[in-house]
Amino acid sequence: GVLRRLVIGAESEITDLGRAVRDFPASLRDALMAAHRSRCATPGCDAPTEWLQIDHLIPWARGGPTATTNAQLLCDPDNKTKTDTMPTTSTMPP
Repeated sequence: GVLRRLVIGAESEITDLGRAVRDFPASLRDALMAAHRSRCATPGCDAPTEWLQIDHLIPWARGGPTATTNAQLLCDPDNKTKTDTMPTTSTMPP
């Protein structure tokens, strides 16, 4: 059998899918868009909302979970040009 973690918030929204799923579902995307006011995480970037993508802070390929606490919004150009480095604890959200 396969065990999967699923964390649900106070309003029955999914906030954490662990490592079983790589892609962020619509519920997590909606939560991130609201929390980050539909803005790219790159300072000074004013990309339109339709360009935004959810990016794992700790890359999924390096063990990062699919969770709101391990995610940021990046526009397509910034996501393609970012470096694949592990974030420091000071850049991880609370």
